[in-house]
This record gives sequence, C-alpha cells and structure tokens, in this order.
Amino acid sequence: MKKMNKYLSSIAASLLIITALNSCIQKAAEADETIAITEFNLETAKAEIEEANKNFMALVAAGDSVGLANAYTIDAKFMSAGAPSVVGRAGIQTAMSGIVESGITSVDMLI
Repeated sequence: MKKMNKYLSSIAASLLIITALNSCIQKAAEADETIAITEFNLETAKAEIEEANKNFMALVAAGDSVGLANAYTIDAKFMSAGAPSVVGRAGIQTAMSGIVESGITSVDMLI
C-alpha cells in the first residue's frame, strides 16, 4: 500500500510539473505573438513634436486651460519654476489657469 501511495504521489507530482511547464511555454508563445515591433522614425517623431507644440501654442493664445491640461497624459507631472509640481490633469488645469490669468498670451515652442 505504501509503495502504491508513493507511486501515485510521484505520478501526480510529475503531472503537476509537466502542466506547469506547458503553461509557461504557452504564455511565452502568446506574449511573443502580441509584441508589435515598430521602428523609430526621427522625421515622424519630429513632425509629431512640432504638431503638438503648435497645438500647445494655439491653446495658450486662446487662454484655454482645459485644452492645455488635456494636452498632458492623465498621470502627467507638471513642473514650473518657483512653484510646486502638480500631478494629474486637474492639478495641471489649475496651474495652467493661473498661468493664463497671469497675462501670458503666447509661448514660443518652435524647434
């Protein structure tokens, strides 16, 4: 009886190890399929930055603190000289509103 239990325990352990290894191999294969490789294109990046800068300059000129805040990611951190940093769009909107209310009507962000 003891030999039978030892034999069954060995089989169960082997099956568990095989199942675990198979699961890892399948997950790795699935991960490889979902990775999209894109090449960095300097000209495309430069054009996108220039477009974002033009948009930012237009929003400043319009005094649109909401639009300025939306130009940042949800979890962005905004830092301005002489002021504490703020995190998130709500804080950034408040900071931008202060900047707009201070009388700034233009910025130059040309490359």
